[in-house]
Amino acid sequence: MTLLAELALLDLGGSAALLSAVSVAVASLFGKEALLRLWKTRRNNKAVDTFAQGAALQSALHRLISNVGAQRAVILEAHNGGSPIAVDRPLYTSIRYTARVGRMPTVVWDKEGLDDEYWGILRDVKAAGHDGHIELKTDTMDDDGKLCNLYRAQDITRAYLFELFIKDNKSYWYCSVQLTQDMSDVDSARVVEEIRVARQYMVQILRDKEVD
Repeated sequence: MTLLAELALLDLGGSAALLSAVSVAVASLFGKEALLRLWKTRRNNKAVDTFAQGAALQSALHRLISNVGAQRAVILEAHNGGSPIAVDRPLYTSIRYTARVGRMPTVVWDKEGLDDEYWGILRDVKAAGHDGHIELKTDTMDDDGKLCNLYRAQDITRAYLFELFIKDNKSYWYCSVQLTQDMSDVDSARVVEEIRVARQYMVQILRDKEVD
């Protein structure tokens, strides 16, 4: 894939997205080893810190998409607008990082209110724990649910969601991997392994730890 083709996969709607685009460019030109070396210099330079984090997360999302055969992967944050997470439920969910391929459309999903269906999905993700995941099939979801309507509008037939971590008791981070084709021939064991590897890598970066 060419550098311009990789850049075209990203949503260039603002400075954060532009940073992600540049990060993917570095990944395309220099590969994972260069990203890891850059990441390990982060403590000496805040700009390098932010740049390297975005590059490493974009690399992880694109690798997950490729290995699972998905069309989009997103890292999301469930939160209460900066206040501590409520005991019963968070109020909002926002996309923080996105990677997509092909003609998968852009998603604007920032501080979206949680309906009952989505809150139930988040409870299931949390119940699956740090070693598990849940699988959503669009044709079995609530017809009136916000997420179901989004999936149907974008021809998403299946999604895998898994927990990342809780940050400062103010937000719950998780990942969604979305597919638009029949996945009846997918190796479930491989999906589980790809999620395990991706989760470990992403959590290291989001928690600001060294990448080995």
